[in-house]
Amino acid sequence: MRGLAALIGWERIEAPGATGYLDTDYGSKGRCAVEALPTTDLICVHIEAPDEASHEGNTAAKIQAIEEIDRHIVAPIWRALQDQGEYRILITPDHPTPVRTKTHSHGFVPFAIAGTGLTADQATTYDEPAAAASPREFSEGWKLMGYFLNFPF
Repeated sequence: MRGLAALIGWERIEAPGATGYLDTDYGSKGRCAVEALPTTDLICVHIEAPDEASHEGNTAAKIQAIEEIDRHIVAPIWRALQDQGEYRILITPDHPTPVRTKTHSHGFVPFAIAGTGLTADQATTYDEPAAAASPREFSEGWKLMGYFLNFPF
């Protein structure tokens, strides 16, 4: 992700303690993102830990990584965005990596979008089966970003 950011000219933020693995400092990533919010229109926080846990076939580590992301990255960013006024937040993995296969696969991934001007849909879980059953389907993943950025506030 760092290479892609460099290619498109994005500023890359160095979060202290970020390792790209299960031991990454989730709090540092969340704090760095929140600190950058007042001066940027778009922030992308990439966390590799759930993918790495899947490659190892470690269900408990994958669950823990997702909980850490929710607690130390998503929640603080969401609170900070609400304090700024109009906002939009998108949470999604980049691809499926099932624990049972320990490898990347194709298929729908769950995503959540919240923010100004949006209403909740009927989804009650955030997982691959819910993604596959959703009426909001992006068979070409890149179209999700267009939807996210262009849906009117």
